[in-house]
Amino acid sequence: MIKIDYIINKKLKLSLWILLISVLVFTINHTFYPLYQSINKNNLSKKVEKQWNELKSFVNDTAIIKLIINNDWSSLQQELENINNIKAGVWIYDADSLIYWSTNDFIINNLTAQQWVAESERGIFLCYSQEFENYKLILSWQLQESYPIKNNYLTNKINKKIDPLAAFELKINNKNNNVLENLEFIPRDIQPTKTQNFIALLSFILFLFGLYLLISALINKWKASNKIFVLLILILTIIGLLWILTNFLSTKYYVFNPSFFALSLIFNNIGKTFLLVWLAALIIKIAIKLLPNDYKRLFCFVTSIFFSGNIFIWLSRIFNATEFPYSYYEWISTKVDIIFVIILAISLLVIWTWSIRLMLTHKPPKKIVYSGFAFYTIFLIFLLKNQNFYLIISMLGILLWLIMYLLSSMNKKSFRRYFIYIFSGMIVAISSFLFMRVHHQSFSNYLLLNAVKISSERDLILENHLNELQTEISADRFLVNYANSFDTSMQWLTHIKNHYLSSFQDQYDIIGFICSSHDKFLNNNLEINCWQYYDSIVEYSQAQHISDNLYFITNANITYYLYKIMLHSELPHQLYLELYKKKPFRPEGYLELLVNIEEEQLLPGQLDYATYYNNTLMQSYGNTIFPLQVDNEIDAAPIGKLFKYHDKYAIKSEIDNNRFIVLVSNHTLPNWLSIFSFFIIIILLLYLIYYILIKGINIKKIFRSYAGRLQITLISIITIVILVAGILSVKYIQNTYSRQLEKQCFERNYGLYLSLQDEIVKNNIKINSTSIDSLLWKYKYSYFSDLHFYNTDGTLLSTTQFALFNDHLLTTLINPDVYWTNKWKKYWYYSNKEKISEFEYRNTYMPVFRGNNIIGILSIPMFSQITELRGELSELIGAFINIYAILLLISLIFTFLITQYINRPLQLISKRLKSLNLSKQNEKIEYKSNDEIGQLVKQYNQMIDELAEKAEKLAQNEREIAWREMAKQVAHEIKNPLTPMKLSVQFLQRIWKQDKKRFEQDIEKYLTTLLEQIEQLSEIATAFSQFNKMPEPLSKEVNLITLLQNLAALFHSTDYDINIHLESDKLTVIGDESRLNRAFTNILQNAVQALSNERRGEINIYAKSDNNNAIIIISDNGIGIANEMLENIFEPNFTTKSSGTGLGLAIVKHIIEDLNGKILVESLLGEGTKFTIILPLCY
Repeated sequence: MIKIDYIINKKLKLSLWILLISVLVFTINHTFYPLYQSINKNNLSKKVEKQWNELKSFVNDTAIIKLIINNDWSSLQQELENINNIKAGVWIYDADSLIYWSTNDFIINNLTAQQWVAESERGIFLCYSQEFENYKLILSWQLQESYPIKNNYLTNKINKKIDPLAAFELKINNKNNNVLENLEFIPRDIQPTKTQNFIALLSFILFLFGLYLLISALINKWKASNKIFVLLILILTIIGLLWILTNFLSTKYYVFNPSFFALSLIFNNIGKTFLLVWLAALIIKIAIKLLPNDYKRLFCFVTSIFFSGNIFIWLSRIFNATEFPYSYYEWISTKVDIIFVIILAISLLVIWTWSIRLMLTHKPPKKIVYSGFAFYTIFLIFLLKNQNFYLIISMLGILLWLIMYLLSSMNKKSFRRYFIYIFSGMIVAISSFLFMRVHHQSFSNYLLLNAVKISSERDLILENHLNELQTEISADRFLVNYANSFDTSMQWLTHIKNHYLSSFQDQYDIIGFICSSHDKFLNNNLEINCWQYYDSIVEYSQAQHISDNLYFITNANITYYLYKIMLHSELPHQLYLELYKKKPFRPEGYLELLVNIEEEQLLPGQLDYATYYNNTLMQSYGNTIFPLQVDNEIDAAPIGKLFKYHDKYAIKSEIDNNRFIVLVSNHTLPNWLSIFSFFIIIILLLYLIYYILIKGINIKKIFRSYAGRLQITLISIITIVILVAGILSVKYIQNTYSRQLEKQCFERNYGLYLSLQDEIVKNNIKINSTSIDSLLWKYKYSYFSDLHFYNTDGTLLSTTQFALFNDHLLTTLINPDVYWTNKWKKYWYYSNKEKISEFEYRNTYMPVFRGNNIIGILSIPMFSQITELRGELSELIGAFINIYAILLLISLIFTFLITQYINRPLQLISKRLKSLNLSKQNEKIEYKSNDEIGQLVKQYNQMIDELAEKAEKLAQNEREIAWREMAKQVAHEIKNPLTPMKLSVQFLQRIWKQDKKRFEQDIEKYLTTLLEQIEQLSEIATAFSQFNKMPEPLSKEVNLITLLQNLAALFHSTDYDINIHLESDKLTVIGDESRLNRAFTNILQNAVQALSNERRGEINIYAKSDNNNAIIIISDNGIGIANEMLENIFEPNFTTKSSGTGLGLAIVKHIIEDLNGKILVESLLGEGTKFTIILPLCY
């Protein structure tokens, strides 16, 4: 039994499930960290105490002590590997001398207590001291990491072994004697992670989708009652609550923040924009269900043409409302949530196409269509006359709408289907073009912004750095002693460069003076007070006051920074520094570690540039080779617009009348074809998800079909092959690039090492900090590489990057894994992967010899190697994504077409077998190929010939049997009226002889009776004739909704009620309209005749679709049919009425089954009858 509300209940249940799941997921996601904190807060102290006791027991183990006493540092290092992995370290002192360390991440110097809590620039530590024989062992466990600099690599967080989610922070109370009781775990105010943001927005979208399904189901249930007004009020309430919710979510989740997406001041986050799209879809749904037909046609027309005129403008603004990444690496690693913006755009496209489909289903009169089209086109032209691009894309949308309207009247079904595919492809193609245009314009703005930053010549990182150094430099003992000693050497400047400005020596020429208020020097042969000289520079030059001690000086064509600090010397001394920019600054490698996240970087990676003065190259930076004089490409390039320079994207920006800058990017922006492929793949995935959720996928049904198995198999194989090939290709190229980069580094480092060692030997350079400092700086400038030089005892002697040590990112101890295992001795070239917090880099160690003696260890950290590899792989991945996305799309299309081609003969055979009918001539299949399918076709055609021959014999036998049966039936049906006719004639004959007067009186009455019986005989003959030879059907598309509406109007009467309930606006089947009309008329006529006089009659007609079938239900509340009679109700000559031939329902069944349909009947005696007709829909 098919329930009338089956589909409604299905949608209702599905919507409730989606709402429940979305709310549950969002709640878990939103409360995850608070729940985690409340559960674990009281357990962390016990966890720390347990782990700490295990660590202390481990280092007190006799095996460990034995290794220490035997000075077997190599074995000890291997034994302590596990505690190093949990951020713990061991230091061994012999007297006051450090003789062993297990880690160089941090160092603990406090030796005063047996157990204590230490806090330093690097975090909070639990420390333990144990003495045995002449040694002192210090165990330290880093409970919390801290850094003076905050960025993507350096973050203050608790030890992951204690708190994997870093949901707590430590505080030292210093209230108890028990060391562990001094520690307090405080829940952190954690910002949601990228994953949590992704889940939050996904849950919100699913919630809106579930609400849409729920309201749609309720509309279907309540549209005939007053509850619909309650539903409308409920919808308005939901909109208000969701609007407030999005405002709340914008304070917690960045994906709901205007910084991520903002369409306008009102729709200032993506949640509100999704809510707007949801509301538009809901309004269309409500209007279609509730509006009368005339208003419905007008609404569909206005909605579709309004969307068509604005759709591409809206898409352009959606794409422009967020910042799409310019690097494929960012797409994959950090910007995955951008996919929601694309889903938003696709949702808008779906609503637009839906509105067009509704307009084509409910077509208004042509006068309204053409007049409305003309008026709206003129209105848009007038409205957008000053916005050419918006006008063009608006007219494009209107044109597509008009084409769809004109072609909707075509009768050729296959052409219409293919045109729908073409139309969908055109929409995606235009949307891809809009995305590419917006993306390129955004990238152009990005380059212009960086061009302006370079042109400004200000260095915000240097400015922040100098302002932070003021207190430290003013109290520097080396500088103070220099000022007090009246030393005239410039060693103090070397000290400043190496210890405070080592990160900036590559970018700036640095000069300076230290002078008292009485010191003077010559300026153009005139003596001038030192302090007054610098004060006059500030006063009479174009000086930008940055802070009390820092100025940016612009003097003619020279710009530089002037920095002054009062030293804490016996006599007042001022330190003056002048910093002249040598070349642009690009934060690469280690320098990313030294940049605070809130500081603004001047020049991002992958950008090269050149400045020109009067068309002559002034300076250039990067890997791009710029011409000395402006070439034709640069000269012809427009100002402020993207152009291609040496196959790279570039932009030209004016600095002033004589100067301009050319900025070249190494980014590979996605092209139109790759964007089109992405959009198609995303749409297919979304459609698949929708199909699974709403329609449901019958796996068994798919795999029962040969075409389904073939398509699924081929698509799966091709998809897996392409994905695996893509992954393996990227991995192979990644390894190749890595090896090439290591080879280049090896060649460079090897040359540097040989040259440096040769110079040490030839010049007999002393191994002290002063000599090695100058040597390392010399090779740094020659090889563009940072260097560390360690003593043979593993302590740092000199470095070109003091900032790493001053900021406590590295300690002055060499990596113990390299040192204690003697890898630096066993291998003259040893490369090791190391980390500073989350920043990975490779470090090379090489022993420096003098003769046969090792006099030091040279360390060459390759800070930029990982960054370079990441940049190269980013572009590589981008190129491969482009290629494989296009290949995947093309493969899917060709797979579909090929499988259709292969399966077409099989489908034809299947179709012919289904339509095989022994009562008519069956067509043969034409197939020229002699392959396996050709053999099958040949067998089929042979079977047709055999069946035709046997069918003729069978038909002859059946005709004979049928005519015999027909004769009996006709004889039976004719016998009833012939008997009274015979009696009447005999009676008239007798009266004529006996009483002519009576004959004259009764003749009229008997003649009337005879005519009635003759008419009945005629009806019987006609019915039998129609049953035996039905007319040939005329197959065409028939809209059952229109047919049923006309019949309901025809059978309308004041004697009974006839109601029609339509769930769909259009149910199209292929059949003969006149025969279908006859079938439904017969059923309705029977329903009217079966109505009872005891109660008011009611006939209900229901129409809906389910699983590609049209379902029509006609029920009445008449007298009903007994169960024993239901089995024979469709048999010829069977009737439950006192009159009639009994052929009506037999003919109805014949008509329905000819259309591959079914007719079912249910009835209860005294309550009524229900006929269910199931017909296959036409698509």
